[in-house]
Amino acid sequence: MGCSGSICEKYGLEVCTCASVDGKDDTELCHVCCMERMKPNTCSSTGSEKWARFFNKKVTTLQPGSPCNDFKGYCDVFMKCRLVDADGPLARLKKAIFNPELYENIAEWIVAHWWAVLLMGIALIMLMAGFIKICSVHTPSSNPKLPPPKPLPGTLKRRRPQHTQPQPQPQRHHRQPRENYQMGQMRR
Repeated sequence: MGCSGSICEKYGLEVCTCASVDGKDDTELCHVCCMERMKPNTCSSTGSEKWARFFNKKVTTLQPGSPCNDFKGYCDVFMKCRLVDADGPLARLKKAIFNPELYENIAEWIVAHWWAVLLMGIALIMLMAGFIKICSVHTPSSNPKLPPPKPLPGTLKRRRPQHTQPQPQPQRHHRQPRENYQMGQMRR
């Protein structure tokens, strides 16, 4: 025969949710709690003294994820009642981002420290220009007249002076200045 309903119904009791009351043990919040029919003030854990004649003080716990503390939380796998935070991290983040007082404070700071904002803008432009300048030597191009891109590790290594005889370097194609290019052809 399969199990259906609560263990409380086996003894003529109704199932209830144990709520947190000052001085009450919070570990009972994830226990199966029973009460006498139509008497909510008799709600107590299956492991309590009140229901010892039915359950022999044997604690029956709720399944993880079950509501507890009068539907104010849920039981986790460690049988601890975790309260549901209505003002959770996403709600707090939303309040922080869309707080008009924040934007007023930022506007006041910008007006008071306009010179710092100007310096930050110049620094950002210089940073972007430097990044483009550094990375442009590594970016391949489909233009056959431009030199091939330099390998990244080769440009980051420190060069040490060699004490051996210099080996003849293979002839590289002499690069023409960019001003001499016109629509893919060289001027003569």
